Amino acid sequence: MLNGGDFRGWQSSRFSQSIDNSLKQPARANLQLSLAPQASGEITVKASAQTVKAEDRKNADVYIAVYENNLKSNVSAGENNGRLLEHDYVVREWLGLYKLDEKDGAWQRNLTLKPEWKGRVAGVATFVQNRSNGDVLQALSLPFCS
Repeated sequence: MLNGGDFRGWQSSRFSQSIDNSLKQPARANLQLSLAPQASGEITVKASAQTVKAEDRKNADVYIAVYENNLKSNVSAGENNGRLLEHDYVVREWLGLYKLDEKDGAWQRNLTLKPEWKGRVAGVATFVQNRSNGDVLQALSLPFCS
């Protein structure tokens, strides 16, 4: 997947060129994302989103993902039997869809993450996506600090 659409040929130079072209496009949404540790050991995630143009508001949805890196799994069957696989950016919690068109084009949410996330090699990512065509209007991520 690239920018919400099926992408074939990721092993070619076309993939890098497509990423570069995507990064040159102006953002069509304004996102803010912040993390605040609490005395309880929990982390409060504050996210807000707003579309730049009114016409993008109609089909705009916000998603939030809590991810974790440096995970490992021992494979005991199949083609990878006996191998140790390493995984990064594994989604551990998925939140959304939150519709921007129901909130007059603006959205904000405070989420409190559980204490067991403190100190993990993890973070949070958020993005705004057009539900009718898959276009990603803007995306942000922040790592948790240990």
